[in-house]
Formats: sequence, C-alpha cells, structure tokens
Amino acid sequence: MSKKVDIKLIALTITLLMCVVVPIVFWPDGTSKIINDFFHMMTTDFAWAFLLIGFGCTIFVIFIIISKYGNIRLGGEDAKPHYKGFTWISMIITSALAAGILIFGIVEWMFYVESTPFGIEPRSVEAYEMASAYGMFHWGFSASAFYLPASLAIGYMLWNRKGKSMKISEACSEVLGKEKTKNSLFKLIIDGVVTFCFVGGLLITVGLGTSVIGELIGDLFNVDNTLTLRITIIFAFCAFFIAATSKSIAKGMAKISNFNIYLALAFFLFVFIVGPKSFILNNVVMAVGTNITNFVKMSFYTDAVAQTGFIQNWTIFYWAWYLSLSISIGLWVARISYGRTFRQIAIIVFIVLVFFNLATSATSVSTMVAMITSKNLQVNEEPNKWFKVLWGCIFMVLPVTILYLENAVEELNILGIMQSMTSLFGVPLFFVNVFLIWSAVKAIRSDYKNNKLKI
Repeated sequence: MSKKVDIKLIALTITLLMCVVVPIVFWPDGTSKIINDFFHMMTTDFAWAFLLIGFGCTIFVIFIIISKYGNIRLGGEDAKPHYKGFTWISMIITSALAAGILIFGIVEWMFYVESTPFGIEPRSVEAYEMASAYGMFHWGFSASAFYLPASLAIGYMLWNRKGKSMKISEACSEVLGKEKTKNSLFKLIIDGVVTFCFVGGLLITVGLGTSVIGELIGDLFNVDNTLTLRITIIFAFCAFFIAATSKSIAKGMAKISNFNIYLALAFFLFVFIVGPKSFILNNVVMAVGTNITNFVKMSFYTDAVAQTGFIQNWTIFYWAWYLSLSISIGLWVARISYGRTFRQIAIIVFIVLVFFNLATSATSVSTMVAMITSKNLQVNEEPNKWFKVLWGCIFMVLPVTILYLENAVEELNILGIMQSMTSLFGVPLFFVNVFLIWSAVKAIRSDYKNNKLKI
C-alpha cells in the first residue's frame, strides 16, 4: 500500500485537520469565539484584498476570451477531448458549488431586503430591486471567474507540459524547481495545505446542505431536526458518493452529472410553469440590467464609511469561499478538459446555472485528493477505489464536528461559524494560486519563445 500512497502528505493533512477538530470538540466555546474573531478581522481589515482578487479574476477571464491566448489547447494542437461537450459541461457545473447556490440563491434575497447595501432603506422598492441584483452578482461572473486562473494554469502544466502527477507542487515546478529534492519541504507544505483546504471548501456545502435537508425532512415527516438526523444524512451522502467514487470518472461522475443537469432543467421548468411567469421574466431582466449598471460599484464597495456589515457578511464571505474552492475545482476542470481550448473553459465558467449537487461536489473533490496523495500515479490513471472512498469519508469529519459544535454551544450562529471557517481556508490558497499562475505564465512564455507553442 505504501508504494501507492503518499504517507507524508496524508499524515500532514490529517494533522492539520486534527488541529481544527480537537479544539472544537474539547473547547467549543473558546474555539467558536476565536473563529468568529478571525472572521471579523479578515472580512473587515482585508475586505479590499478580497474585492480586488475577485475583480482581477473577472478581468482575467475577459482577457482570455478576447486575446490570442484563448486559442491555447490543453494537450496540444491535435488533442481531442476525452468527454462529449454536454458531459464535460455537466461535470464542471456540478462540481463547482454543489447545493450552496440552490440554498443561498433562493433565500438570500430575503436577508438583503432587511440588511441592505449602500445604506438603502430596508424593505423599500429599491431594497427589493438590489436584493435580486446582488444575489445574481454573488453567483455570477466574478464568482465563477475565481476558478479559471487555477484551471488554466493546472491544465497547461498537466497536459501541455506533460505533468507526471496531479500534485499542485508539480504544477508549480517552474517556480519551485523540477528536481524532487529542490524545495522538497516547501512542496510538501503546499500539497498538504491544499489537501487540507479541500476539506474546508466543502464545509459550507455539506454543513449547510445537511441542516437544510434535515429541516425539509422534519417538515415532511413531522419529526425533529436533531443532531442524529443530520449525522444520518451525512452518512447517507457518504454512501452515495462511495458508490460514485467506486466507478471511474467516465462511469461515475459523468453519469451523475448528466442526471443532475437534466433534473435541474426539469426543476426550473416546473418552477417557471407553476410560478408567476411574467414576474420571473421581468425580474430577471431587471436584475441583469441592475448588475450591468452597478457591477463596478458592487465589485469595489468595501462599506468603509457606513460599516453596515453587509459586505463582510456576504460578498467577502462568498469571495473567500470561492477562493477556498479555486484549487480543487481548478484541478477537476483541468483533469477533464484535455483537448479543450483556454477560451472554451472561460466561456463555460461564465455560464450561470442555478443547480449544483452536494454529492457530486464531494465525489469530484475526493477523487482529486486521492490523486494528489497517491504516488507514481500517471495523469491518465485513476487512484484506487478504496482510497477515493477513504478521502470521501475523511471529508465528512469536519461537517460532523461543526454539527457537534452547534449542539454544544447554546444560541450559536452556526452560519456565522461556517462563514468564519471558510475564510480561514481561503487565505492560504490565495498564495498557492500566486505560485501556480506564476509557474504557468513562465512555462507559456518559455514554450512560446522556443516555438513549442503556437498561438
């Protein structure tokens, strides 16, 4: 087993996970206060940084779409895609934000009406109009753009530079050195932090999704949404994606993703048919227009003067969440995008659909982590089935711990805790993204200069 598994990387990842889990279990009150204090510091003192990162990613996407670099094909000029177009799009969409958009996207406008941006009077007509627009902003162009830089950088280093593994440290080889012994400790730390942060990236999805499903089950069957029920739901998710990860990517994720998209389209059609069709269409068009006219303002609004807390509780939280998912989604998109051009990935990232599935997100991430922590695994190979299952189960440790924290501390704002934890995981991945993009840019420039790349 040791020949196929990176023991050092697994040990480092589990150690980091225990550094979070143990304090929560044994000192829940003190730990929750520390987590909230950290969230306040990051979202208040560094709000400007998160907003600039988000706007920068959006500009980067536009640049890729309109520039000559959009013609770069992952795998080379003659590379043919591994997956059909619809299946490829489905796997990208269903791996991104899972149940989060289905939950937040439907209800968050109600929060925005009461706690408004720009000092707008609560429950006013303008408050309702901005509520719809801000929901679209938080799940729209800037949000999706967070994943593109990592996707393209990893994809180029993996397919065009013939990477030997899925490790992020390998994708950063142009900066960190190609020899295994060079900066070996730093490479191990990068891979360990990335793997550890994958767990945090799923926290909101699994933790919030579990609570919401528990409430729905409780209302449907007239039972209490207890800790036992929610943990049972998590185990049910485990069983689902264990079955999915036991298959290959083509047989597992591809089929599940296609099914999710078909189900999503059917759900949207049902809502549109039974709902107020005229209002839905008019409101969507108005929200799009409001986004276009206020996009720059929303992208740079730090709330420095009014200090209402709106930006900190929502925009900065979302941007930190997307940042914490950027590497995991980037790895997944890169892995399944052989034969696609830079421009094709960019256009798909900009597609805004409102249904993502929790289980497929866990499945894709557990598959990527199993690849990262495997040894001597070629890029076209898949890790052992048991190893993917193991990581899927490990991912459930933190959500279960957070549910325990909610049960142990009275009147705890569990959403606030999950928001705080998410920002904690997002910060280190920003620096990993910097190394990753730096390495890919150096590689592209070198290949273009040496006539190994045609644009």
